[in-house]
Amino acid sequence: MLLPLRYKELSAQKGSSIRTVGLNTLGFFRQDALSALAALGDSSIAVLGGDVYIVEETTVRTTRDSWHVQRRPSESLNDYLYRTRDAARIFVETYADWKTASPKLAALNAKGVYIEKYSQKPVNESSILFTFALSELGVTPVVS
Repeated sequence: MLLPLRYKELSAQKGSSIRTVGLNTLGFFRQDALSALAALGDSSIAVLGGDVYIVEETTVRTTRDSWHVQRRPSESLNDYLYRTRDAARIFVETYADWKTASPKLAALNAKGVYIEKYSQKPVNESSILFTFALSELGVTPVVS
């Protein structure tokens, strides 16, 4: 696996298990999610998409909110890798601002990023966990 060492370290130190919802993956709170994405740097890892969860006392539940990025037919691999990481960063940065119809999210939609927003009530920003679907070279799913 080509995950950068810094990403692996952040996962071990800051990742929160969401096994309580039946998934063997880690979620990151906003600042840690942004650090994890930055740790991917110029690697060959694509962020295919992700999901949003909320921590409520001792339980984790899904918001059903998510995003995903598909490669365009004529898009180079490097452009795709960059676009997936950029989309993930913007999604995480602007998630709490969805009610204000963030221009950044509209720009994501124009870039071919598919956003699904189901949650209606405002959420406590400190309780939001983001998960990422990672892929080596944009093709092979990665288990982190």
